[in-house]
Amino acid sequence: MIKKIGETLYNKIVLQAEEAHEQGFKQLGDVVLEVIGDEVKEDEQTYSYAELKDDVYKDLWKIATRVMAYHDISSVDIGKLHKELLFSQANIINELELSMNIQEAFGPNEPSLPGEK
Repeated sequence: MIKKIGETLYNKIVLQAEEAHEQGFKQLGDVVLEVIGDEVKEDEQTYSYAELKDDVYKDLWKIATRVMAYHDISSVDIGKLHKELLFSQANIINELELSMNIQEAFGPNEPSLPGEK
């Protein structure tokens, strides 16, 4: 299940995608609008770092499967691929957080620990 973004961020991204179209970056505008969809987060939802890592890992498997299909390979070592995808998962999350200037250790939707409010 894909986690939805808040309304303010959603609106900002839509405006940037529309601007990308106007500037001739059709592919960028199209893919962003397709990926974010037409729904926003309606209320507070928890989303842990473990869930984030799991979602990215699953998406990397989807990418790997597309590469397998493109090259029409007949076999693959999933253990080796698993290690590469785990490495890529951590690297991608870190690089994306850096590119978005995210410095907080925990996201605002991280579930509370027992005893926390």
